[in-house]
Amino acid sequence: MKVCLTVTLLLLGGLTGCSAARSGKTDAGHSASVSNQAGHIKFPQDSPQLTRIQSAVVEAAKVPAVEIIALGKIEANSNRVS
Repeated sequence: MKVCLTVTLLLLGGLTGCSAARSGKTDAGHSASVSNQAGHIKFPQDSPQLTRIQSAVVEAAKVPAVEIIALGKIEANSNRVS
């Protein structure tokens, strides 16, 4: 009896979830378009993707060029190994 009730509730929940009303608004207005120039993409001014794009100035930094060699032994920590 409980199995039948559970199956019935799951089916009703699935059917009501599939028939939910959808809004008329689509993302077609926010899609990116490829311009005539090779490698260029044009986004609409109100595109939410434009807020995610970040740019920064390229910086040069000095890094050590010498490799440090030290005698030792590498062991895996069994508490951190899956």
